[in-house]
Amino acid sequence: MFDGIDDVDVEAVTVAFGTVDVVAKGRAAGAACPDCGRFSDRVHDCYQRRLKNLPLGGQILLQ
Repeated sequence: MFDGIDDVDVEAVTVAFGTVDVVAKGRAAGAACPDCGRFSDRVHDCYQRRLKNLPLGGQILLQ
C-alpha cells in the first residue's frame, strides 16, 4: 500500500470517520544539515504532517 517510501517504517494505520491516520518513523540513522552539510544522528524535531486527500493504494476516497 505504501510503495515508494522504503526508508520509512509504518507503525500504525487507523481508519475512522472518513480519515486515515498513519504513524510512521524514518529509518535513517541521521542526516546532513541542509545548510552546513554536517552529519547529525540526534533528533532535532518531531512534528505532524497533513497529507493531500488523494487516492491511496488504488483506493478511491469518497467525500
